[in-house]
Amino acid sequence: MKPFFSIFFKTLILTLVLFFPSRQQAQLSINLSSVTCNSLTALVNPGTLTVNSFSWSILPVGPIIYSPTGQITFIRFPQSGNYFLVLMAQTPQGNTQISQSLSIIAVPSITISASPDTVCLTQPSTLNAGGGVNYTWTPNNFLSSNNTSVTVSSPSTSIIYTLIASNSLGCTNTNTVLVTAVPIPNPIIVATSIYVCIGSTATMTAYWASYYLWTGSSFTGAVASQSLIAPPGTYTVVGSNGDECKAETTFSIFGIPCPNSIFELNANKSQIDIYPNPSNESFFISSENRILSRIEVIDVFGRIVYSEDKRLLLNEVLEVDSRTFPNGIYFVKIDLDDGSSQTLKLIKE
Repeated sequence: MKPFFSIFFKTLILTLVLFFPSRQQAQLSINLSSVTCNSLTALVNPGTLTVNSFSWSILPVGPIIYSPTGQITFIRFPQSGNYFLVLMAQTPQGNTQISQSLSIIAVPSITISASPDTVCLTQPSTLNAGGGVNYTWTPNNFLSSNNTSVTVSSPSTSIIYTLIASNSLGCTNTNTVLVTAVPIPNPIIVATSIYVCIGSTATMTAYWASYYLWTGSSFTGAVASQSLIAPPGTYTVVGSNGDECKAETTFSIFGIPCPNSIFELNANKSQIDIYPNPSNESFFISSENRILSRIEVIDVFGRIVYSEDKRLLLNEVLEVDSRTFPNGIYFVKIDLDDGSSQTLKLIKE
């Protein structure tokens, strides 16, 4: 009989050891609050078990467990996804473990973009956001609106925008975007002279940008250079700093007739008079000792604004109507009967 009771007793002990943990698990349960913005509260219901200690863990790792050894704990999830919540309970009879699957989807996934993300100063960039219901942009500097999913920034400096977005549950998330504002160059042109003799050239040099591209009335195409040697005409330089932000400025070189490189008539050589000078409505031309054959009036741009083939004998007077001339400086080129010419400066007021 003793062997029988010995075998029965050992079998009973083994049965208790094998099956008691599952009975403990059956008594343990986890009560979860509803997921609110990627966070929840977990509470252990031990049933009739005496539990000496608790230990919480989550797979995959990453969520924050604020009371990892408490019977009740608060858990925050850094991102949406599927997780396993694991509870290890230590009882006088031994350790037991239960787990529960979780699907966390409460916090909105916010998308944000800037198009273009690099702009010239004060030029617009369109900011687009998605994934939420309500939006708030901070700071609200340079924005057309700070509470819509689409807004326009016209920044005068580079700026990082933070978007706070919420969903229908009131859960919020944030995202950021950088809008880079590039300074616009301000090219200026300095020339060796703005007045040159017709047929001569001047040197123009541009400043206050990194790269320059010239176009002009005296040539076709474009010239990439900081300086340009050119005859009279109108020229435009486009300056940039190596990006899409560009600015341009226009400059004119004025051509003037320069017989013998002298603007004014030498009165000792030829008694040709222009009067009144400055003129208003009309001016007069006469000569005491030379016969004139042609008269041209040329503006500072080198354009002929008046011409007349007129043989003007000694002491004859020619009246030129200047009422249609804009106020400014003009050059009166007079061809003489011997084939030479003289030029006098005229001021129209």
